Amino acid sequence: MRTERDIKNQIAFAEAKGEAKGEAKGEAKAKKETACNLVKMGMDPESIAKATGPTLEDIQILQG
Repeated sequence: MRTERDIKNQIAFAEAKGEAKGEAKGEAKAKKETACNLVKMGMDPESIAKATGPTLEDIQILQG
């Protein structure tokens, strides 16, 4: 039998997991936006990849 405490712990765990997933998505979006801005500024792709995290191939795709 589940106790009320068990259920509360499960809910708290699920909430924390959801928050972490949301934060990771937000960080990835911010890095992509930063990379796009640096591409527009004319920065070289290798430096952008090193500074922001996306791969060199991702940066080249952003350059279109």
